[in-house]
Amino acid sequence: MGGAHVKESSCEIQNKLCGGNGKCNCGRCECFSGYEGSACQCKVSEEGCRTLNNTVCYDRGTCKCNRCECKEGYQHPRCHTCLGCPDPCQTKLNCIECLGFESGPFKKNCSVACSKSIYHEMVDQFTIQSRKCQQKDTEGCWIRFNLDQLVGEDYYKAEIFKQRDCPEPPSVIAIIILHLLLSLATCC
Repeated sequence: MGGAHVKESSCEIQNKLCGGNGKCNCGRCECFSGYEGSACQCKVSEEGCRTLNNTVCYDRGTCKCNRCECKEGYQHPRCHTCLGCPDPCQTKLNCIECLGFESGPFKKNCSVACSKSIYHEMVDQFTIQSRKCQQKDTEGCWIRFNLDQLVGEDYYKAEIFKQRDCPEPPSVIAIIILHLLLSLATCC
């Protein structure tokens, strides 16, 4: 009898076996329908995990006891932001370059490499304000783009500014004059 009492006491929460929402079986709670948790302390509900777009934890975690348990790096309360994740302005640059300007390392297989993770639009003016990016591409030009992380871990909507800011190539006349000046300086 003493052993059964010890096992049942391990099921106690709020001075009730399994919080009054389940039964104790060999020291473990078996929850009644509609309850969950190690001591049946939680109502089965996702209300506290629902996001503005009606997903659960932005698909970056699971809902347990009406609270998001986020995947590594994502933050509570609903796994919206990831403080420990790499900067998408840098990680998405190659895709932005090929989708927007048909250049860069993904140029030959852009649709395969990028179309599933980035929905993009070329714009004259930004409407997305979530993450503002300015990165130098493989041609030395500055690309401006804004990103909005969609539901899931690696899906983005991107607005890419139509014009890149590229440095002016050196003037041929300036190169000739510089060459002449260097020649004069070395001969005299």
